[in-house]
Amino acid sequence: MLIVVSGKLVYANPLYSRAENCYHVPDSVVHLCDAIVVPGREVMAVFPSELLLYVRQYSPFVCMPYGRNSFVTDEKNDFYIAMEQDVMDVAALSVYADTAGCHYIVLREDKEILGEPKDYGWEFFERTDGYVVYRNVKMPLDF
Repeated sequence: MLIVVSGKLVYANPLYSRAENCYHVPDSVVHLCDAIVVPGREVMAVFPSELLLYVRQYSPFVCMPYGRNSFVTDEKNDFYIAMEQDVMDVAALSVYADTAGCHYIVLREDKEILGEPKDYGWEFFERTDGYVVYRNVKMPLDF
């Protein structure tokens, strides 16, 4: 028996991980997307960068204002940069979310938040798997 070893281990890349479910995405993505999806329509939501690839893979009904190019290339937009800060500035994020038409904002639970989300039209929606989801009530979810 001859075994040939070549190439490199793809699982060493931080963007890849072993499958947690039949969708081959982290369970947190399944829980978050299932929580925010509205039957019969697409929703716009912003996620931290570690979830971007998986959200697109899991749900065609969840749209995002920026994608993988924001962290793979030098094409960084202001919204992406604001979402990756150590302190979440709700005032700045609110402007970007409103401009992009985001219905939901997903933040890491361990991030410090500057500002009160409810003062910017964000209602607490759900907390799951280390993330907090806010509903942007300024963006209607009507058909």
